[in-house]
Amino acid sequence: MPPAAPVLSARRTPAALAADATRQRYLGALGEVAAGVQSDGASCFAASLDGIPVLSVGDDRLVVPASNMKLITGAVALDVLGADHGFSTAVRGALAGSEVLGDLYLVGGGDATLSRNAYPPTQPYQDPPQAFTSLDALADRVAATGVRRVTGRLLADESRYDTERFIPQWQPVILEEGEAGPLSALLVDDGKVAVDDRLPAAEPALTAVEVFRTLLEDRGIRIDGGVGVGVAPATVPGLTSIDSAPMTDIVRQMMTTSDDNTAELLLKELGLVAGTAPSTAAGLEVVRQTLTGWGIALDGVQLFDGSGLSNANRLRCSTLLAVLDRMGGVSGAYFDALPVAATAGTLRDEFVGSPLAGVLRAKTGSLDVAKALSGYIPGAGHWVSFSLVLNGVPGTPRDRYEEIWRALANGLATIPERVDPAALAPPS
Repeated sequence: MPPAAPVLSARRTPAALAADATRQRYLGALGEVAAGVQSDGASCFAASLDGIPVLSVGDDRLVVPASNMKLITGAVALDVLGADHGFSTAVRGALAGSEVLGDLYLVGGGDATLSRNAYPPTQPYQDPPQAFTSLDALADRVAATGVRRVTGRLLADESRYDTERFIPQWQPVILEEGEAGPLSALLVDDGKVAVDDRLPAAEPALTAVEVFRTLLEDRGIRIDGGVGVGVAPATVPGLTSIDSAPMTDIVRQMMTTSDDNTAELLLKELGLVAGTAPSTAAGLEVVRQTLTGWGIALDGVQLFDGSGLSNANRLRCSTLLAVLDRMGGVSGAYFDALPVAATAGTLRDEFVGSPLAGVLRAKTGSLDVAKALSGYIPGAGHWVSFSLVLNGVPGTPRDRYEEIWRALANGLATIPERVDPAALAPPS
């Protein structure tokens, strides 16, 4: 009877044998996690060593990624828009002496971090402080021009993006709890009615100019007319502006705090800059084209938003793993943007006292039907990337995730060394 593999088979080369041995080491270290994922029939788990996939369980399953979708949004934004890309919020009006003759425009530039100084400290995961653009500072700049009176109205210009406020595939509870939206190119304090309120404004751009009017009046600037929404004519000159932090900091803010509005506005910016329209749909098409260009298979993958709030999103753990590996491992802006176990961001209260505390950097994700964790574990001279997405009937993933995460921490406490092909080569 012939051997199971021919003597000269590629499967018997040192490199192939080493890859098999490495995979077996991982299966041994992560056997409990793999078994739990395999048995539930709804979840998936995949891992790489130094960017080379070595383990995959349940990869035939299309899962709901929850906020792990932000890993894709952030990666594409950094790649397509660039690390230095930012957003500019402008004030436009015809200044004559100390008066603006006619209307004054607050022109939104798509900056999801535009806020009053009082707002960020009220938000979670601000240690260390996350990037934001100060609306107070913009009001200071208007006052510094010498203007003391606006003879017309103060108008909000949100024309940079479309005016689709919510993603149609979001569940009603997202809207009821004010989790995200309404979306606008001019958004202040995440579109909330008040600094300490979760209630979103029905018309975020209008709310923004109402807030800005108060800030201007506090600085001695009188607005003769009311507030409203309108598009600034091209003939109206610029008065002043304020720029956001660069994309590296915007993505860090999105990842660390899991900011849904930031993710959704990044999609619209992608659609504007690299797509066909300043819309969610155009942005998603840019995402798909980019992932395909990276060689990532998207058969069966369905994407409906940039934040992961929709239960209709579907992808594989290998999709997320391929993005993590593409972004280059345990250094750089992408790695730095992720929450840190037991230390910062949405992982601040997770893995406390475990071997991964202060080491693991990963993006969390949580919906009623999903609990996800994907990221990196640096080691001595090598690194692990992984994606673990638990799905199930409503409530189940949240009920059992701690047990699976504990097994993950124990399995990866000591990263298995890659088997050296040279050690398996026949003696010369």
